[in-house]
Amino acid sequence: MAVFIIEGYLNNSLLVSTELLLTIPDDAIIVVDHNHLYKEVNEQAIVLFPEFARAKKDTELAIISPALDQTLKAEDTSLFYLESRVYEPYIKTIRRNNQIRGYVIWYLDVTEAEKRKELVLNYQQELEKEVALKTARIEEIQEQIIISFANIIEIRDTITGEHVRRTSLYAEKIAAVLLQNGDYPETVNERFIRLLYAAAPLHDVGKIMVSDSILNKPGKLTEAEWVLMKKHAENGQNILKNALEKIQDVDYYNMVCEVAMYHHERWIGGGYPEALSGETIPLSARIMAIADVFDALTSERPYKEIYDNDTAFEIIKKERGLHFDPILVDAFLSIREEIEAVAVRVGK
Repeated sequence: MAVFIIEGYLNNSLLVSTELLLTIPDDAIIVVDHNHLYKEVNEQAIVLFPEFARAKKDTELAIISPALDQTLKAEDTSLFYLESRVYEPYIKTIRRNNQIRGYVIWYLDVTEAEKRKELVLNYQQELEKEVALKTARIEEIQEQIIISFANIIEIRDTITGEHVRRTSLYAEKIAAVLLQNGDYPETVNERFIRLLYAAAPLHDVGKIMVSDSILNKPGKLTEAEWVLMKKHAENGQNILKNALEKIQDVDYYNMVCEVAMYHHERWIGGGYPEALSGETIPLSARIMAIADVFDALTSERPYKEIYDNDTAFEIIKKERGLHFDPILVDAFLSIREEIEAVAVRVGK
């Protein structure tokens, strides 16, 4: 930055070294006294403000240039553009013996600095685009892996059919209602919904470790078999922890493990594997619980008949505050038509 010297005051007149002012070719400098009377400018100031070419000294700044006077009064530092150049104003108050004697309005030529800023900004924007494209590609690959993983489960558990796809959509729709209603605002946002939809297909991944004789048994499970079946929740979390331990998206990692581990917990307790209750059960798993049970009720199973939609919705309603989070049940019931449309579209 160029520097000039204000020499001082003599007989209340503001003296400025004109010679030094003229040695600052790129910056525009305007000097006024404490009454905003014009005292001095350099050549570049006349380029920026041609009105000074004919201005007489000791004329009020407001008469010469109302805009410049307002800049001084408001201490406005907005950038000033002239052709291809950019200037940033600085206002310096001149004091002597603790009294204001005048002001220097200095329009610093920041063209090159602004160009560098623009280059950096453009680079950042291009980098962000590149990162976004790579992230989208990674998410696409991740989604395909998840679907493939879920399909492995379906191949072994022949009764599930499109279960994972329907439950993912049910869970997504419940979460969307929560966001719309402002429920659980500290947790539910657009990202939460996207993560839940991506995590939901893996809620039963632990069934990979359940034997076919138990998984597809046509009758009721024995107590010993039921103990082994319930292990699928904990096994699912362990599988996912090992498979995703190096994933960079910690939120997704946590949610997919929560959904696998806790979707069989109950609001009032007594579920498995840890008999959690209330809000100690992760919200993602509480949502998954409703989606999972509803689809099980309305799908064919070797050990039960298919319930019609009226009966299934009534069962969910009766379990409000018992098996399921009351807020989530209300959200689910409020979108019955959407839930039924998913069931029809995806199919049983």
